Amino acid sequence: IFRSSDGGDTWGLLPGSPSATRTITRGTTLYASASSALFVSSDDGATWSQRAWPTLVVNPSLALSANSATLFLAGTTGGVYASRDEGLTWEQLAPEFEELSGAGAVRIEAHPSDPLQAFAIGTPRFLYGTSDGGQTWRQLSPYVNSAGSQAGFALAPSDGRVIWQVVDQTSVLRSLDGGASFAQLAGFPRHAAWDQV
Repeated sequence: IFRSSDGGDTWGLLPGSPSATRTITRGTTLYASASSALFVSSDDGATWSQRAWPTLVVNPSLALSANSATLFLAGTTGGVYASRDEGLTWEQLAPEFEELSGAGAVRIEAHPSDPLQAFAIGTPRFLYGTSDGGQTWRQLSPYVNSAGSQAGFALAPSDGRVIWQVVDQTSVLRSLDGGASFAQLAGFPRHAAWDQV
């Protein structure tokens, strides 16, 4: 894990840090996700403890709720999970949704201000949202990704009602109402648009 203290002008390796695919920071607490395990530091990265994933993880996608109380995990063979004790124990969420089970839920993001809201997307399925901490999920986007295509989406940090979604690696969509409706944006490249926006 590399850290910058000057807005990204320079970077330095954090000593003793794990090899991770994504890092979330809240105050002095750091969460680092790897395919093998979750790593947690409560002292700004000075020391780390390892937590086991609840099931086999294919490509972990980790999100932290707005109040830091819930960790959401996608990219597993069992769908979407939540932990409310920094990864010590995990609860499987909404396993009845085929689109969010198996290895289908490939990305998850938490609402920037509402701790009960989160969003998950699968490939080649749809974008889903929850407003009750993950107990129930509803389909948001009517747009489906073709088989084999990546499914990217992102939330505006300043406004959780603004969602961008990439469909079939060629189209960028935007919602201004939390996913109730989407409109295609013009002026974006028609190729290689398939990762996080």
